[in-house]
Amino acid sequence: MQLSRPQMIIISSSAIICASICVPLIILSIRRERVSKTTHNYLNSSDMSIPRGYRNNNPLNIRKSNERWLGEVRPSQDAAFKQFESMGYGFRAALKLLRNYIGKGYNTIEKIITRWAPPSENFTGSYINNVVTRSGIPAQKVIDRDDRESLINIAYAMAISENGKAPERADIEAGWDML
Repeated sequence: MQLSRPQMIIISSSAIICASICVPLIILSIRRERVSKTTHNYLNSSDMSIPRGYRNNNPLNIRKSNERWLGEVRPSQDAAFKQFESMGYGFRAALKLLRNYIGKGYNTIEKIITRWAPPSENFTGSYINNVVTRSGIPAQKVIDRDDRESLINIAYAMAISENGKAPERADIEAGWDML
């Protein structure tokens, strides 16, 4: 069958539109599939020995808000905190928030933790000291928002402070890989 030039343009336009919409959806689908298979999922666990942040797949205890996150479970069954499909998605959201903080000038562990866990609600000094010790990063060192290793170490240390138990590093790395 021979196509006329206007028909070829329509077919080409359709292919371009599909490529610009379909390909990102396929990639997102592949990422979601990979993450759900490679990260832990404690959601709705009845095991009360698992800390609340981990049972919510929200290792840094991100509070409920109108902000929507990739992999977020809506509505959250927790009264105060968001829930995610897997730990990878919870770490992705936490890492995005940390990178946003850095972009707004909260670019040291001291500044990040003071903002994340303000003294009016937390023992912020102890939290800072714990993150500094566990991450190996000085409290006043300026952190680059694209420094994968530093942010993974900070998220790891913060998850311990938030939950009293170390997370799986692979879950944090999966969260970074989805940024």
